[in-house]
Amino acid sequence: MGPYYDTIRNPSSFARHASDAENFETLLMNTADTGASNWGTNHLFALRVLCSEPTSQLKLLQPYYPASSSGFEPCIISLIDGYQGVNLAQLQEPQIIRRFQPNRLGYAALAHLLRSEEVDDHPAAERTQRPSNPSQRDPGMMDWEGIQIGSSSPTGPGSSSEPGSSIGYTEAPSAPILEDHFRDVRQTYKFKHSDVVLQATDDGGIQILTRRGPIQVAMMEGKRTFQTTRGTPVVTDGILTQLIGELITYKMMSGVQSVSKDDFVIILAIRHYINFSTLTSQTPLLRALLLISNQAPESFMRIDSTAWFDIKSNARRAIVMNILALVDWADAQQ
Repeated sequence: MGPYYDTIRNPSSFARHASDAENFETLLMNTADTGASNWGTNHLFALRVLCSEPTSQLKLLQPYYPASSSGFEPCIISLIDGYQGVNLAQLQEPQIIRRFQPNRLGYAALAHLLRSEEVDDHPAAERTQRPSNPSQRDPGMMDWEGIQIGSSSPTGPGSSSEPGSSIGYTEAPSAPILEDHFRDVRQTYKFKHSDVVLQATDDGGIQILTRRGPIQVAMMEGKRTFQTTRGTPVVTDGILTQLIGELITYKMMSGVQSVSKDDFVIILAIRHYINFSTLTSQTPLLRALLLISNQAPESFMRIDSTAWFDIKSNARRAIVMNILALVDWADAQQ
């Protein structure tokens, strides 16, 4: 069988491949490590996961997609199109913040990713301090030598003890808190099931900040390495089980707030590829799936996903449309 994500589309394909599958309860008893990152194909069959054919848009967000990208704000269009002839990876963050208005923070984050990609392409090379190049400085720009401006996750009260994912740029402390917020901090979810503690850790997410505290809109999972088919990433069984594990542990964990009771969104980023997925599952059904045997034909967990979008191509517009639809959907749930 090929990857589960590309094979198990409907109940009939599930039935053809799941004849010898064990239930989730049995798998737990035979597994020493209960972290979702260590689950495998058997866990997907035990949880009766069905994966839809990828499309450009998610069914859950259909009412919220912009009609076209022509209505985007000028600053968003500028960020999508980029600046021609500029190598962001060769500029320091202070240079980027000074030169690129009004998208300075977005370009600073993208430059960080570009530099990370250069390091990944040369794993044996030591990271060296880039010498100061006066010719690259803007006229009138002060000398920032020796000053470091960070773009990693915040530390201090209220931040996670897990290391940050370093995917976003952090505003100065004096910046106002926005309603829609990117969480650039890993978060671990845990819940107890049959005397076993299940846990999973994401790489960030999108939240709505309220007076009652943060409300989860979407989780994010990032990967640096991947298998490919014709140049695009493959969602391996290991990646899929990790995504499912994060959604399950978040759903079943007490004391957390989500923008929707039954619908969950996860953003998967693998190098410069991104896709969006939704899982719909009510709590009673999910509890049943953790207990039932493989012989309950009416119960399935269904995953709806987009195709892969390459941020290096014109698919940037599709990525933005999905993010805008996600934000509008989240606001509509309040």
